[in-house]
This record gives sequence, C-alpha cells and structure tokens, in this order.
Amino acid sequence: MAKSRSQIQKEYRERKKLKEGKSYLKKESARVIKYYVPAAELPTKERKKRNARAKVHNQTHRRKRNAAALVLNESVTESSGYESISSPLVVKLPLVGRRKGGKKKNTRALARAHGAMKRLKVEKEKLLKKLKAKSRQLKRLSTKINSGTRRPSEPCTPNSKTELELRELDLTPRRRERVKRKSMLKNVVLHEISEARASTSSMYERQSIARLVSGKLSKKYRLNLAISKGTGICRKTLKKVSTKRIRPDRRICAVKQLALDVEDFMSREDNSRMQPGKGDAIKISKGRKEANNHSYKLSC
Repeated sequence: MAKSRSQIQKEYRERKKLKEGKSYLKKESARVIKYYVPAAELPTKERKKRNARAKVHNQTHRRKRNAAALVLNESVTESSGYESISSPLVVKLPLVGRRKGGKKKNTRALARAHGAMKRLKVEKEKLLKKLKAKSRQLKRLSTKINSGTRRPSEPCTPNSKTELELRELDLTPRRRERVKRKSMLKNVVLHEISEARASTSSMYERQSIARLVSGKLSKKYRLNLAISKGTGICRKTLKKVSTKRIRPDRRICAVKQLALDVEDFMSREDNSRMQPGKGDAIKISKGRKEANNHSYKLSC
C-alpha cells in the first residue's frame, strides 16, 4: 500500500533526528518560534482551538509523567543488604502504541465535539430564521385582522390614522409618545395636501401641488407610490415632475416686443379696424382725416 504524504514526512523527520541530533531539534524549535502567533493576536475561534489542543496535550503529558513516576516507585524494592535473592531482571517500558492510541482518541473526541457544535450552530441559525419568518407572518395576520375589524363609518382623520398605526406597532408607552408626534405630523401634512388638491380643479394649481410634494429624493427612495396613496395625486404626475418652480417661465422680452408691434400696428395712418392693412381714411382740409362711409356707398 502506498504511503501518504504525512507518513513520508514523518519518516523523513525521524531520519533527520537520528542523523543530526540536537542541531535538528534546535532548527525545528527556531522554525516553530518564527511562525508562532501570540494568543492575544489570534481570532476568538482560533484561540479556543489552540487552548483545547494545549489542554489535551497537557493532560497527556501529566498522565505520562505520573505513569513514569509510578513505574520508578514500583521498581525500587526495600532490602536489608545482608542477603540477596537471585531473580530475573524485569524492565517495564511504556507502551508507545497505547500512548499514541490515547492521544488519537482524545483528538478524535475533540474533533467530534467540534463537529457537533458546528452542526448545532447551523441548526440554531435555521431555527432562528424560521422563528423570524413565522413571527412576521403572525404579525401580518394580526394586522390584517385588526384593519378588517374597523368600521367603514369611522371617520378617517389624521388622529384616527395615527392611533391605528400605533396599535399595529404595539409599542411601549414611552416609545409610543415619541413616535406619536412624528406619525401625527406625517398624517396631518398628507391630509392638508389631499384637501388642497381636492378643493381646486385648475390644472395649473394641481401641477403646482405636485411639484411641491415630489422631487429627486422621492424618486430616489421610491416614495412616489406612498405619496400618491396618501395625497390622491396620480403617480404618473409625480413621476413627470422635473422642477420645483411654481410659476411657469415667462418670456418677458417676447411679450414686450409683441405689445410694441400691436401698438405700432394700431397707430398706422392707413389702419382699418374692419379690414386691416387697407387705407380707410381720407384727408380733408387743414390736414384732418375723415373715415370713409363704406356702408353708405354700398347702400347706394
């Protein structure tokens, strides 16, 4: 059976230890110290893993030390020094395989515990998501039931809207007072805008109201639909708003020029009110003008 890469590296390190001895151990210790990261600089997760490994290593080391001390105590026998008994020498050596087996056992148990913790964390996250989804679903259902029990004849005033919103939020008394004024302000402003729009039928005035309530921020945060529901203004009208100017642009120069042209036209000598551009006046004595009587000529 082919050896794994870890087995090959392990055998290589063993050969280096036998060949170089203490110099190899010094190099290895220097290499480990070079790449060592202090526990204070490690993340919480990595620090906990290192502490767990160190705990297992220390427990194993104490177990070995106690076992070696016990072997030494058992091997020492009391004797008076005057007599000797021939008996075979028994040497108790620690079982290397059993030591490694215990270490592997602890490591595997620790790995299983970490795996179980990870699985439990994943299950916990899933259950929390389900709990949040069910709580939101229950809240929507209770809101729907509460809004459905409202009587149609109940007046829809800003105060009643505010009270309904506060009941749906289910706030504490202290937070209720903080939120009430803000919600009341919003409902009152929307009510005033809707009343102003309903009280006029002029297209110019309605467009002016739309310019006031709509703009770049309402489009940026997608609030045109909410404004349309609160004020009754068409959403397309709010979407078409491109400026905040209330008055339309007046072409003052063009208006003045038109007034001058009309004044010049009306002050001409050959001006005719019935037939513009036709000479409708004649000169009499002393340079005075007199209008022709075309109707009299036609009657003759």
